[in-house]
Amino acid sequence: MRLISMIRSIMTSPSTRGHAPGPPDPIRVKASQDRSYHRYLSITADQITESMSGTGSHALTPLFTPPRRDMGLGRPTPWADTFVRSTLQRHHDMTSAPSLLTRFRTPLWQSLLVGLVLFCCPGMFDAINGMGAGGQAASSTSLVAKSNSALYACFAIIGFFGGSVNNTIGPRWTLFIGTFGYAVYVGSLWCLDRGGPEAFVIAGGALCGLSAGLLWTAQGFVVMSYPREHEKSRHFAYQWSMLGVGAAIGGLIPFAQIMRNGGKSGDKVSTGSYVGFFIVICVGIVASFFLADPAVVKHKDGTPVTTTKPMNFRDEFKSVCGLVFDWKIMALAPACLASNWFYAYQFSMNAFYFSLRSRTLNSMIYWLTQVFGTFGISAILDATALGDRRRRGIIGLAVISIFVLATWSGGAAFQSTFSEHNPSPSSDWTDSNWAGPFVLYVLYGMADAMYQSYCYWLMGAITNDPWTLARYAGFYKGLQSAGGALSFGISAAGVGFMRQLIVCFVLQGVSLPLMFVVAKTVSKTNYASGEDAEEKTRMEVGEKDAAVISVA
Repeated sequence: MRLISMIRSIMTSPSTRGHAPGPPDPIRVKASQDRSYHRYLSITADQITESMSGTGSHALTPLFTPPRRDMGLGRPTPWADTFVRSTLQRHHDMTSAPSLLTRFRTPLWQSLLVGLVLFCCPGMFDAINGMGAGGQAASSTSLVAKSNSALYACFAIIGFFGGSVNNTIGPRWTLFIGTFGYAVYVGSLWCLDRGGPEAFVIAGGALCGLSAGLLWTAQGFVVMSYPREHEKSRHFAYQWSMLGVGAAIGGLIPFAQIMRNGGKSGDKVSTGSYVGFFIVICVGIVASFFLADPAVVKHKDGTPVTTTKPMNFRDEFKSVCGLVFDWKIMALAPACLASNWFYAYQFSMNAFYFSLRSRTLNSMIYWLTQVFGTFGISAILDATALGDRRRRGIIGLAVISIFVLATWSGGAAFQSTFSEHNPSPSSDWTDSNWAGPFVLYVLYGMADAMYQSYCYWLMGAITNDPWTLARYAGFYKGLQSAGGALSFGISAAGVGFMRQLIVCFVLQGVSLPLMFVVAKTVSKTNYASGEDAEEKTRMEVGEKDAAVISVA
């Protein structure tokens, strides 16, 4: 009631109270409006809360009732109604506990849900591939390389147009459909373990590639378009860390089976390991269906993550083809191609050089240490204390360049000590020649995480438009998978380890200067025009309203 009385006193001129209405004095009106402005600013959060909780919604009515002409104030000032409405709404949003569903429909929780899917599906896939030969005997390396070559070839085809599919049917269905191929792939290896046909392994790889192109496009859409600019690298770190942890835990499944047998590993993982992988992937399939529609996803302040509608498939197809005229994304093409090229070499080398239980441990730690790599580079890219986005991007690229080139230089020195033509060392963790190559393999994993984290951050820094970012994600995964298909094809053809390493080294060496060229063009913010400008305005208004309440 105190608040109601105060507002009424503001809107009522003392000099005219009790007198017949007449034309307002402009000087008195201006002075009264100035006093009203400062009186509005003096409204405290406690007074608002008391008014809202004391008499319910009817207590807000006097705040929005325009002053009468007989008050001597003339027409109500537009700012008064706008200010009080926005202040009360902002205070209500901050003090009201959001429902569980509302919390779930925020960018952070949507990113974590996608991270859970990555944990269950690609995480198990990476755990199997990280062991080399799909967990089978080293003699099956060529077969699994052919399967992976088919996988990445199909992945590339779907990936290029995955953005159009995502923008047409939405990220939920894109993600949901994209999970099924992983179950088929694990099933094919399970079947091979039981004496099934080798052709099923290649077919399973192809089907996995078709669905993976959709899954990773949906993932890129969510991680690059949902968070705000200063949160993008951090959200990617959450997702990539969950992927790494999933692959590490996936590697723990066969490792536990081996240790249960007294450390006797044989030459391939047990059937029970494939059953465990299959069950975890099914959990990811179910989880993917709970991804919310972009239209209902909002930031904490109520701002929607998307303010534009997607185009139809024909226009989307034209937009995807138009990416060839986008010089920035074309400059990142070598980085896209290189970002998965090294897997064929690393996984084949792991299967050749180490014993089964050692390569299982290597795979587990390889993926687990990616958590440190992705959070480490994220701390640099999102650290506003280091300067604006361009400065942070250049510093981050410098760190990545030093780490990546130093790691691959060490890899070249190590590779010069053996050849695929030599008998397999079958190095075990009890041997003296295990520790050094193990550390190198772990550094390969960290370099992978840092490199890919930066690629996503750089694409997300080019624009904030969600549908454009979906096309970028599809292009990135498509070209990345084309590189994977070529590298696994080269490995299956029997090209030597050293030659494979040289190609990996050269690709990453060429991509880093081009990434620098794009990083130099990163602006301080993309909130400059169109929908981005509207979002920036909404953010600024929200911040000012919150500041008024805190100052009062």
